[in-house]
Amino acid sequence: MKIISAEHIEKVANPGIWIDVMEKALLSISDPAYFTPDRMYVDMDSNTLFLMPSIGPNVFTTKLVSVFPGNMKSGKDVIQGTVGLGIFDLFGAELVNKKCEELNLGTNVKL
Repeated sequence: MKIISAEHIEKVANPGIWIDVMEKALLSISDPAYFTPDRMYVDMDSNTLFLMPSIGPNVFTTKLVSVFPGNMKSGKDVIQGTVGLGIFDLFGAELVNKKCEELNLGTNVKL
C-alpha cells in the first residue's frame, strides 16, 4: 500500500490534473459502467460518519469522512477524511507505478 499525504499532493500536483479528474468523475455519474450508491452514514449524537464507495471498470474507491462539529471548540478540524483508491489488483504494480510517476508522486508499489 502506498500512503500519500495531503501535504505531498499539494506540493507536487498541478491543479489542472485535479480539474481533469473531477470532470471525468462527474461525467461518470451517468455512465452505467460505474456504480456509486447513495452515501451511507451513521449519526452519533452531533457527529456523523460517512462511507462513500464507488466502482467502475478497472478502479474502485472508498471515501471515508468524519464530521465532528464539537472539534471547533478545541481548534481541531471539524471534517476529516480519507480516500482509498483500489487499483492494485486490477491493474498491477507496473501501471500503478507509471500513474504515480506521471502525477509526480514517486513509485514504490510492489505486489
